[in-house]
Amino acid sequence: MEKYHVNYDKYADDYLANRQINKTIYDLLCRQLHISKNDRILEYGCGTGNYLIELEKYHEANFWGVDTSQKMIENATFCSKKIHFKHFNSLPLTIEDSFFNGIFCIDVIHHIRDLPLFFTELDRIAKVGCKLVICTESPSQLEEKYWIKYFPSIATIDKKRFHPISKLLSVAQNNNWNFLSETRIEQHVIEPIKKDFLAKVNTKSISAFVLLDSEEYELGYQHLINDFSKSKPISKYEGYTILQLEKGCE
Repeated sequence: MEKYHVNYDKYADDYLANRQINKTIYDLLCRQLHISKNDRILEYGCGTGNYLIELEKYHEANFWGVDTSQKMIENATFCSKKIHFKHFNSLPLTIEDSFFNGIFCIDVIHHIRDLPLFFTELDRIAKVGCKLVICTESPSQLEEKYWIKYFPSIATIDKKRFHPISKLLSVAQNNNWNFLSETRIEQHVIEPIKKDFLAKVNTKSISAFVLLDSEEYELGYQHLINDFSKSKPISKYEGYTILQLEKGCE
């Protein structure tokens, strides 16, 4: 899988400048985590901390974020001194057993190759009844991204990186995580390309663009700029799958 490795330290400043929370995902996350006062909540693969920072504004809980990118953690810490941000290189985490009431990861689990180790480690640091919320994409959702028309290889790259939903659920349930719900978020609009998306492509603030062949990237980017300059309405689809799980008994 080294072919699909992304050096996130290199792009951390661009992520800080160009990545924002998805309000629909955020609202569902709030409902599914069931955050109570003084709870301990962890984001695994927090990046620059956008979701944690938003959660901290409206919940009287204690928040932690971990990431394998040192630069991402530095940027997250710069943005919030109230949240416990921590860099790590590999599992296990240096966190005590049965510590968290809620755990979530957004657009991260496709980077994890050893799923049994991942779910076992989260089971270790979670309290009984801890909610685990995972945001990912199904194979069909990957194929329907609207920017595939500009960058066709992204569909192939992402289908090799992303785990099937059935596999995620199977491994999770084999490691003491009980299935609660699966929610599909489908967003379909017809509108011109937005400036903020163009900025994400330009700075490669979406990991798939880092993995593209340079010739395909440049050609696709020029077509994208051309449609953007014309304010050309296009059919835009984005889809996500949200899995809600709960830690079982010890």
